[in-house]
Amino acid sequence: MESQTVEYKQQWDDKYLRYISGFANAQGGTLFIGVDDNGEVAGLSNAAYLLETIPNKAVQATGIAPAVEILTKNDKEYIAIHIQPSEQPVSCHGKFYLRSGSTLQELNGIALSDFLLKRSHRTYDMHIEEEAKMNDISDEAVRYFVERAIEAKRLDTSARKDSKETILREKFMAINGQDTTRENAGNNDQVNDQVNDQENIVQLTENQKRVYLVVKRGDKVNDQVNTDYIAKQLKLSYTTVKRCLQILKQHQLIHRVGSDKTGHWEVMK
Repeated sequence: MESQTVEYKQQWDDKYLRYISGFANAQGGTLFIGVDDNGEVAGLSNAAYLLETIPNKAVQATGIAPAVEILTKNDKEYIAIHIQPSEQPVSCHGKFYLRSGSTLQELNGIALSDFLLKRSHRTYDMHIEEEAKMNDISDEAVRYFVERAIEAKRLDTSARKDSKETILREKFMAINGQDTTRENAGNNDQVNDQVNDQENIVQLTENQKRVYLVVKRGDKVNDQVNTDYIAKQLKLSYTTVKRCLQILKQHQLIHRVGSDKTGHWEVMK
């Protein structure tokens, strides 16, 4: 019987590659080819061919190579495709799937966003929305934050008179250990100087400057600076860091050393 970890298909079709994504994104599982919906072996005439072609197709479509084997029952050959659960999100031709019970679900919208955030061990609170504006932030939420901070004696009662902009730009950042005044301004100047030293006078966003500085520091202490490392250091999303790195690379401020999987980023010498 089909279950969370078992799926039967009587004949192979390339569209079943999506099940590899679905199982990998859940608990793992086995996709049997040449078996009917009742679990009875129907057999395959091309089992040897599928044994050779399915692994390559799986790698091309999903980036992972499942274990594929030929099994025999009552002189009938059938295929078992074993998929291990993956810690990283696995897509199939750019789409993400998830095994749920005995069904396969394509993830879209909020469900996809939730899934990707959980797999990256992040929450919405940790995600930075670069295009957000001050008016997008609820006045009520800010006032609630102020009252809780006053109760915890982390803000003075005078904060009740401050504007939303002052609270968010100064009080909130200070509470979280991020000085936005002289020290922060000095850091920005430092980054700008370092960018100018590369003979590339470019306009960078704040996040791009921060990413550049992490790569620069990594050079000095011989850290292997990759995208995951930067994302954790700056508490930015993987996608945001990846986008910043590509911009810095286009401006010839940094370059990639080594392969995409095991390499790292360095500033241009």
